[in-house]
Amino acid sequence: MYSARRISHLINTKLQQCNFITLSHLESRFPGTGSIVVACVAMLANALIGCIFMFLYVSSAEIYPTTMRVTALGLCSGLARIGGALAPFVALLVS
Repeated sequence: MYSARRISHLINTKLQQCNFITLSHLESRFPGTGSIVVACVAMLANALIGCIFMFLYVSSAEIYPTTMRVTALGLCSGLARIGGALAPFVALLVS
């Protein structure tokens, strides 16, 4: 069962890599975010990233001891919240 999860995680990660390459080529070909195709590919990227995090969360429970896992997940969760709070300000700095 563990190997089946590893294979599905590998497939999902490779799909995400292909999605990012496609998104970068679409952005260079169709500048701006008004394209429906770019928006659809970006939503697919968001869904695949969610799946990757789900696989990592399940796999970490099998690999790492509880104290290390809880500390790492708490730290990453806190940093993700800080990044989510700062993201709108970074977008304002770009424009």
